[in-house]
Amino acid sequence: MIRPNTVSPSNNTKHLLADKLAVYHRDFASAYPEKTLELFRKVLIHRAENFTGRSHYEYILSFLKKMSKIKGGKRHSDLIADFRIRYKNRRAMMEILDEF
Repeated sequence: MIRPNTVSPSNNTKHLLADKLAVYHRDFASAYPEKTLELFRKVLIHRAENFTGRSHYEYILSFLKKMSKIKGGKRHSDLIADFRIRYKNRRAMMEILDEF
C-alpha cells in the first residue's frame, strides 16, 4: 500500500524525464529540434495541469526560456496563449508568464 505522502515509481519517472530533459536537451536539441520541442511541450502541459504554486510556474518559465533557444522554439506563443486562457485564475502564473 502506498502512503499518500509518498511518490509512486510511475510519478517519479515523469519527474525524472523532465529533470533529465532540462539537463541533457543541449546534447540532442540541435540534431532533433522538433522532437525536443515536442518533449518540452509535453512537460509544460503536464506541469501546468497537475501542479500549482509559484515555484512550479517558475519551472515552466525556465522551460519556456530553454525552448526559445532551440531552432523553431520561438513559435511556442500558442502554448503561452493557451495557458493564459486556461489558467487565467492563477494569478501567480500570469505574473510569471508576464516575465517572458
